[in-house]
Amino acid sequence: MRTLRSSMVATLMVALLAGFSSVVAAQADDDGSVSVTHVTGQQTDAREVGFGGYAEVGGVTQGRDLVYEDTLEWSDPRLPSAMWITENLDMHDLGDGREAWFWVGSIRLEDEQGAWAGEEYGMGEFTGDRPILQPRIMMLRGEGAYEGLTAVLQRRWDPEDVTYHAAVDGYIFEGDLPPMPAPATVVD
Repeated sequence: MRTLRSSMVATLMVALLAGFSSVVAAQADDDGSVSVTHVTGQQTDAREVGFGGYAEVGGVTQGRDLVYEDTLEWSDPRLPSAMWITENLDMHDLGDGREAWFWVGSIRLEDEQGAWAGEEYGMGEFTGDRPILQPRIMMLRGEGAYEGLTAVLQRRWDPEDVTYHAAVDGYIFEGDLPPMPAPATVVD
C-alpha cells in the first residue's frame, strides 16, 4: 500500500509540475542559469474564515468554498506571513474507516509590498481524524514588489504533530519556472 501511495503522489506531482511548466517559459541569466532560492516555512496559526458547506454527491462527500486564513513564519522575507486559502475537497470512502481526499485551492499571500497568488493541488489518505499522507503543491506568481517571481511550494503535515501545523518547503524562481525535462522512456 505504501508503494501505491508513493507512486500516486509521484505521478500527481510530475503531472502538476509538467502542466504548470508547459505554460511558462524559462527566464535564464546570460550564462543560461536560472536564479532560484530554497525557502522553508512553518504554519503557526490557522482559522476557518468561511464555510461553503459539504454535500453527498454520487457517494462522494464534497466540500466546497472552504476558506481559511493561515499564519506562517518563512525563511525568506519575500513571502508574507498571511495566507488565505479557498478550497474545494472531494472525499472518497475506501472502506475500513479510510478515506482518500483530493483538494484544489486558490492561494493568496499578501502584505503591504505585494502578493503571491496561484493554485494548490493535493491528495491525502485519512484514517479517523489523522492523515496518513497529505502532500500539497502550490504554484504561485508574484505581484507588486514580488512581480517577476514564481514560487513552487509543498505543504505537508506530520501525522504525529498534535498541533496539526503544516511545514512548507520549496523554491522561489527569478522569472518563470524553468522547463521540465522531457519524460523518460518506460523500460519494460
